[in-house]
Amino acid sequence: MAPADSSLALAIGVDPPFHTAFWARVDPGGFISPHIDAGPYWERWHFPVQPSGWFWEETRGHFQPVEPFTVRHWESHAVYNDGDMSRIHFIVDRAIRPPDAPLKGPLVITEMIPEIIALLAQ
Repeated sequence: MAPADSSLALAIGVDPPFHTAFWARVDPGGFISPHIDAGPYWERWHFPVQPSGWFWEETRGHFQPVEPFTVRHWESHAVYNDGDMSRIHFIVDRAIRPPDAPLKGPLVITEMIPEIIALLAQ
């Protein structure tokens, strides 16, 4: 295990190998339209550092994430921050392909989901 891998594993509690890690921020009132990532697809973990707003995923509906969770980024997903502070997540892709993930696919912007439209209308 590389030193960086072992440090990250200790910090987040998820075992290596890791492929990528990055920060994501959505300011108050901001959103990420429903979409499907282009791939390749990895086991993707979100670690809410400053939770705010909603996450929507095709298989789970919408929820307010406060604990670490995985994202099936080969399915449609979106974010809407209706909170009064920025939503900040640390995102880690493990270098492991989930068995039900396709090898890769096109980047797809999906239609606005009624749940997202209702949140934006508030």
